[in-house]
Amino acid sequence: MKINKLPIIFTPIAVALPVLLYFVILQKYAANIPLFDDHALKAFLVNYLKTDTFSQKLTEIFRQHNEHRIALTRVVTLLSYWFKGVIDYRFLMLVGNIFLVGILVIFWKNFRKTNLPSYFFLPVPFLLFHLQHSENTFWGMAAVQNFGIVFWLLLVFYLLNSTKSWGIFWAILAQFVATFTSGNGFLGAIVGLVVLFIQKRYKHGVIWLIMSGLMAILYFFSYEKPKGNPAVGAFSMSLFTKGGLSFLGSLADILPLNPLNSRILLASVLGGILLFSMLMIAFIVVYRSDYFRKHNQSDGFDYFMLSVLMLVGATTLIVTFSRIGFGINTMLTGRYKIYSVIALISCYLFAIKYLRNRALQLFWSIAFWGSVAFNLVSNYAYFEDVVAHRNLMISNQFNAYFETEKVTKEKVPYQFSKFFFDGNLGKITSNVVGGDTNHGAGTTVSLSDTKEIFSVNIKNGEFENSLTDGTFLALQSSVKTHLFPTSQLKNSKKKFLLGGSYFTNECQGVIAKNELPEGVYKINAIAVVGNKIKSIKTIKDSVWVKDLTPTQHNVNW
Repeated sequence: MKINKLPIIFTPIAVALPVLLYFVILQKYAANIPLFDDHALKAFLVNYLKTDTFSQKLTEIFRQHNEHRIALTRVVTLLSYWFKGVIDYRFLMLVGNIFLVGILVIFWKNFRKTNLPSYFFLPVPFLLFHLQHSENTFWGMAAVQNFGIVFWLLLVFYLLNSTKSWGIFWAILAQFVATFTSGNGFLGAIVGLVVLFIQKRYKHGVIWLIMSGLMAILYFFSYEKPKGNPAVGAFSMSLFTKGGLSFLGSLADILPLNPLNSRILLASVLGGILLFSMLMIAFIVVYRSDYFRKHNQSDGFDYFMLSVLMLVGATTLIVTFSRIGFGINTMLTGRYKIYSVIALISCYLFAIKYLRNRALQLFWSIAFWGSVAFNLVSNYAYFEDVVAHRNLMISNQFNAYFETEKVTKEKVPYQFSKFFFDGNLGKITSNVVGGDTNHGAGTTVSLSDTKEIFSVNIKNGEFENSLTDGTFLALQSSVKTHLFPTSQLKNSKKKFLLGGSYFTNECQGVIAKNELPEGVYKINAIAVVGNKIKSIKTIKDSVWVKDLTPTQHNVNW
């Protein structure tokens, strides 16, 4: 079928597919459990509710968090509290991921300026909505902050390059929100100023500069330099270049289980292609501007794309310089991949505006089918991370809040999520003596006990190969029960395609002994099907854990 013969209904259905799949997975696997900096939102809400005056409330909302002012995240937290009476981290995840829809809409609005048929937009949603974002997707604060800042900055650029006379004023308002969403919100002010002066919009440039200066004064009022980033150390151009290209091309990291060197190489190749494309686009847009042409040949579409690519370039430099000390693998972390995504989308949209005839059709065909394949592979590769993250969060909640039958109550408005151990604490914690040691027909269990870890492998357990199945390990002493997740093993790609089953009925669990107090433990395997306990099997009646130094985790709340 020729693409110019496609039914009208094809485009909206194709656009909706990756978006709907993304939000279905979010709804199913998001857990209302705080992660890392999420705990700081509980402290914020407690302090906010203690205030009496409007100025005190504003102080709490705009209070510094690390190097950021996260006013937007705190406002969303307040909305959750006002709507539900508690902090709901799933609500934060939902709002944060809705910003991805906002990003899609902004790209669509800009795409319409090309006057191309709508199906040329199809690669964009497939590049934008996938599980490589999962670190942000399932983390309340990160979703609002990391997706939110990109949305607000793209909105700034869209409004700033609008032909409407009021665009500059709405852009200033959007820039204010961006500034108090994340630390790199200031890049919007810098990029906006550069683009206004390239267009010789000096009056608007002066207004923009004054308002940006006022925002900077507000931002740095009572600001304290945070601690925590490792020292940059001796500068290495080779490492910096490799890190920057990896950051820029991190979207190519579609096989997270591959060796790190091959992942870095693949990301660097895409990063190099994107860097070359970005420099070419910048040259074309600036060369066609008033500075080099008697009549401006660049339009709002071009300046928007230039703004986005300047944002990506500046963010790449800043993140690489400040984070490379954590290791080059940090450049591939999921929370940063949104910048690689919008760089690739911007380069694609700019290209289709200026390609013609057969070259345009061929380029679109490659981009569309390539984006579909990319989306499917990314979702397949990263889905196991989504399940593993959820099970880890469930275990963390049990270990933090459940000691015996009694739940430790917090003095903050946060409601515990309901999982398989609710109503079953007696069954889990009272099985110290005896227990079911019959593993069942077709079930094999192996335990490796070394100086530093326990390693458990369970084959053909109580699974029904459902995506909601899982096995947890309960290590039980006379004092407390500790819960640990296991990792379900994936089926081969062939079996997955032929049988439709993503996981096998085999799982593996590794427990670091320094996570446990000294004592004698019994190890039970808890098979969970559909968030309900199906069985509890005893793996080992008695194992000894010596006193090892527990792992200390740095926190900032």
